[in-house]
Amino acid sequence: MAPRLAGPRLGLALVLAIPSRGAGAGDLARVLFWKPGVGAVVRSGRAEVRMDQAGTRRGPLVRFPAAGVERVLEPARVSVLAPNRMLLEHQLPAPDGTRLRIVREIAAGSRGEGVVEAVETFRLIPAGSLTLDVEIERPFSVDSRGRGPGAAALKLPRKDGWLEQAMLDGTDTLAEYRLGCVLTGRQVRGLALPVMGIASRGWQAALCADPEYGALFRARRGGRTLQGSIRWRYAGGRIPVIRQETRRFGV
Repeated sequence: MAPRLAGPRLGLALVLAIPSRGAGAGDLARVLFWKPGVGAVVRSGRAEVRMDQAGTRRGPLVRFPAAGVERVLEPARVSVLAPNRMLLEHQLPAPDGTRLRIVREIAAGSRGEGVVEAVETFRLIPAGSLTLDVEIERPFSVDSRGRGPGAAALKLPRKDGWLEQAMLDGTDTLAEYRLGCVLTGRQVRGLALPVMGIASRGWQAALCADPEYGALFRARRGGRTLQGSIRWRYAGGRIPVIRQETRRFGV
């Protein structure tokens, strides 16, 4: 279907929320959960976000393209710091022998009026100098809870100043915020900000990454579920990764 365009829009927030009309603040006291075999889950009254899973795909995924290596991160330790705050720690060796430690801190909560938000801080910590490109992909999914309608469209703030509404179907919609290491070419729409809005008749959501580094967004619809991912790459083959790299996401 042809995309729908709206006029240029200012003031896009870098806060991610899942409005859930009709739910009171008391119903949302706990919104962040850990589910074995699924990963971190954020729930509102009308939608559930799986932060580590899209269909049969588990994540986060770590790739070393030059070595042809891809690994699914399994937490070495899951620590629940508070009802809506958790710490996940992963460790893995890179093909060049560098030990990598990945620490993820997720905090979530309700702002009232049925609005739920979550922010993840993702840290990649090499034990030495990482001299290979390393790519991270974060599969995620958004499911309608109960019999509510599923995600219908994406709202994409394009770099040419337009807000595009792309209808969701069973094919991938791609959009890239290009800064630092770029993953795609002109065939993929460019984003002015690393933000992807999600529209449904029963709820709305937004997904974003911090604007200090590039991010490739992918999304498709399967039934009432939106499945997608965020992907980025550190070019360690050109500039070795020698210190902690930090990214933040909201969902």
